[in-house]
Amino acid sequence: MNIQILKSSPVPLYFQIAEAIRADVRRNNIPAGSKLMTEGQLARELKVATGTVRQAMQLLAENHVVVRVQGSGTYVA
Repeated sequence: MNIQILKSSPVPLYFQIAEAIRADVRRNNIPAGSKLMTEGQLARELKVATGTVRQAMQLLAENHVVVRVQGSGTYVA
């Protein structure tokens, strides 16, 4: 995953992250069924708070882009 975010943008960080992941899924850069890195790993990579990544994943789950499996991880739908 190659997510580019602009911390100075008026667009919220969680939305930028969600849109970047959604775009990668649409382009099939992240195929269906792929397990995504943990929220903590992604937060460290992007240098943002874990809660920001959690919000992004929640938005993606609500839009049926990812499926969150308790105790297993987050997968591309």
